[in-house]
Order: sequence, then structure tokens, then C-alpha cells
Amino acid sequence: MIKKLKKLKRRNGELELKLRDVNERLSHEELLREHAHYRSVSVQTDPSGYRPYARHLHVKPNTRSNKQDNTDEQKRADRLLSMHNKLMKRYEKELKTNTTHTETIAALNLRIQDLENQLHRSREQVHRLERSLTPNGRRRRAGSRSHSASPFTNSQEFQRLKKERDQLAKDKKRLKKELQGLDEGFFDEIEDLKYALQQSAKLNKEYEKALRRTCKQFGVPYPMSSDDVRVASPHTRARPR
Repeated sequence: MIKKLKKLKRRNGELELKLRDVNERLSHEELLREHAHYRSVSVQTDPSGYRPYARHLHVKPNTRSNKQDNTDEQKRADRLLSMHNKLMKRYEKELKTNTTHTETIAALNLRIQDLENQLHRSREQVHRLERSLTPNGRRRRAGSRSHSASPFTNSQEFQRLKKERDQLAKDKKRLKKELQGLDEGFFDEIEDLKYALQQSAKLNKEYEKALRRTCKQFGVPYPMSSDDVRVASPHTRARPR
């Protein structure tokens, strides 16, 4: 569990760095695009000393520079789309990992709660049997007056209760051993995993925002995850029984 937690934290750190790098590149690309647009507009605008017969002198350099700018923008767009695809794959992988850890934690919590309930019931039954088998001071005084009121008169009932008590004592010892088999920091590990999953959920939301912003910026449709497909599909709605 500790190794999985460390591995998950390391992945979250790496993804945070990649997300920060993508945001910086997006802002840089936006500035370059605005600069290129401003440059193309300024080139196309006629200066104050414009001469119609000299316009053909500036056509070729402007066309060549525009082609170069378009080529550079296309390369940057392709590179960003490639990074977008890689981030989407990493995002889906982290979602699967988080789902697996969530299911593991839920199963462990149910198991712990079940063991605690069994131990509590066993203790109550043991205490009840001990009270029924061990007479108190009032029963002792009553037993000195009349032997018919003693709980030991019925030997079969006594043997049955004794066997039940011994069985409950064995169950109690077994449950204690199972609880002792857990590590001392087991519950701390569970809390750490819960915290790591919460941080991963927050980070996944940031990934989703960044991916949506990237898709919106480049006109690429946002890829729907498996959860979105299940929610959007009309065939997956619960039918009344």
C-alpha cells in the first residue's frame, strides 16, 4: 500500500509539471499568434507614402513570410495536438488508477467495519454468558437457602451454555488475531490514500479544464470519456421494474 501511495504521489507531481508546461506553452502560443496577426495586418496596411506602381515589390516577401508563419503555426498546432493526445491518455490512465484505489479502500473499510461489528457482538455474548454462568451475591444467598434456585441444577443447559461460551471465546481470539495482523500504520495509509485520491480528483479537474480550453482554442472536439458516454447514452437509463 505504501509503494502504491508513493507511486501515485510521484505520478501526480509529474502530471502537475506537465500541466504547468502545457499552460505556459498555450499562453506563449497565444502571444505568438496575436503577434503574427498584428504583423500580417500591419504589412497589409498601406503606408502613408504608398505608391501603386511599387506594390508588386512587396508582394513576394509578404507572401513568403505569411507562408512561413502558417507553416510554423501548423507545426505548433500539430505539436500541441500531440501533447493533447498524450495528456488525454495519461488522464484516462489516472482515472482508471483512481477508480481501482477507490474500490480497494471501500472494500477495506467494509471489511474493517465487519470485523469490528463481529468483535463487538462476540464481546457482548461473552459478557452475557459470563453473567449467566457466574452467580452474583444475591444468587449465592438465594442458593444457600434453596438449591432449586441455583443455575447449576440443569446440567444440560449448563453444558450447552459453556460450549457456546467457549466457541465465542475462540471467535473473539480469532478476530483479535485478524485485527492484530493489520499493520500499525494501516489506517494511516488508508487516510493518506484518501487524501491522495482527493488531490488526484482536483488535478483531474484541472486537466479537464486545460483539455477543454485547448480543444476550444484549436477547434478540436473534446473527446468524451467512458463516464460521459454512459451518462449521455439514453439506453443506459434505469428502467422501472
